[in-house]
Amino acid sequence: MNGHRAHSHIFLPRLEVELRKINPAILDRFAKHALQFTPGSKRLTGDVPQECRRLFATRWQTDSALLELFGETVGLAKTQTQIQGAALKAGSIRQLDLQDNAPLSVQEDTLVIDAMGGNSPLMSDLLVQTGAGVDQPSNVVYVTQFFRLDQPSSKGLPDPLIECGHDFGALYMTLYPAQGGWFSLTLAIHAEHRDLVRKFREPDAFLELANSHPKARVWLSRARAVGPNRMFIKPRNRWNVGVLTADGTPKNYVPVGDALTSMNPTLGANCSFSATHIRIARDLVRDRVADFPSAYAALVTKEQYAFFEGAIAANAPPKPFVAYKDARQSRWDKRLNRTLRKLRGRDKPGIQNLLKETSSLNS
Repeated sequence: MNGHRAHSHIFLPRLEVELRKINPAILDRFAKHALQFTPGSKRLTGDVPQECRRLFATRWQTDSALLELFGETVGLAKTQTQIQGAALKAGSIRQLDLQDNAPLSVQEDTLVIDAMGGNSPLMSDLLVQTGAGVDQPSNVVYVTQFFRLDQPSSKGLPDPLIECGHDFGALYMTLYPAQGGWFSLTLAIHAEHRDLVRKFREPDAFLELANSHPKARVWLSRARAVGPNRMFIKPRNRWNVGVLTADGTPKNYVPVGDALTSMNPTLGANCSFSATHIRIARDLVRDRVADFPSAYAALVTKEQYAFFEGAIAANAPPKPFVAYKDARQSRWDKRLNRTLRKLRGRDKPGIQNLLKETSSLNS
């Protein structure tokens, strides 16, 4: 598994749906690691619609659970050997070139699953050869600081996902909870605001901005920052599905995850999309489909291209920075109205609608 360890994740309900399709027992085994899909707000009960559920975890908590599940299921042998290329014969990969060891032979009827991420050397070579990929910047820079609560329970704290997020115009702040008292604050800054990126890499400026939000300040007052803040610069929106049907692509090559598609990682959508790739590939193998690459490309496009188009369309021009005290939603009457709606329980339908709109279950 590759990826940026700098961010905690929200895994969308699509991942729960896909895991259930692949193997329902996986969800029970995740639960043994305290990783469960739950309502995406403290003010919602467990019987909310599927679209309102989320799994909250840090990257390392998820990695640990996944590695153990892989080991239990398929006896995964972990190796540091890196694949750096492939040799073809009669239109199929017949050899993998390894960085530190002798080449690995591949049978003609063996599928090579490429899960090496956005910098996969196999996909990189095919993109140069075919020119069939689409690659667009997201124009977002993420700055994340991890924290750990003094007590592991978040009982009595403001709703992290609903009450602690804030739109500062040029950037958006989110608070993501995780297991064991861990949580993170992430600033998603428009990349053209380079001055803000530089400013909020500084820990004091980061914490000052976070503490300007009264709800987030409650969380910070009961926690300590762990380590430096981390930056993830302009993740790419990539659509490499066209490579699968281009001339010269090996017929036993199956890219999954970021090697095939990647999008601005809003709310952990890429993890959900990887599970979709795995489920589609599993079904095609089960059904012994003859023209695997074309069938795989067609199904991935049918299920996911609309989301890729949405990611491209979301690449909006920058807005000016607006301090918390100057934001429209921070006016005393707006805050009072939100408090009254919360006390009367009238905001729950709005929360459910918000979570449904960001569920990735609807195209």
